[in-house]
Amino acid sequence: MNLEELHAHMERVGVGRRLLYTPEQVRLALEIGTNAIYELLHSGRLRALRNGHKWLIPASSIVEYINASLEGAA
Repeated sequence: MNLEELHAHMERVGVGRRLLYTPEQVRLALEIGTNAIYELLHSGRLRALRNGHKWLIPASSIVEYINASLEGAA
């Protein structure tokens, strides 16, 4: 997956095209639970920026996570 494919998917699920996403937006796009998204963030498997209690997830980090998951499944 690349950034263009990610942005197209995010638009299809109603999240829109952004550079940074909230955990809720990523959770909806990946179709995972709230606990799962925060586990990915706290473990570092999904890179993110943190400002106080607010998490922001770069689009490039989502692509990296998806590609790593696909490689692990192969």
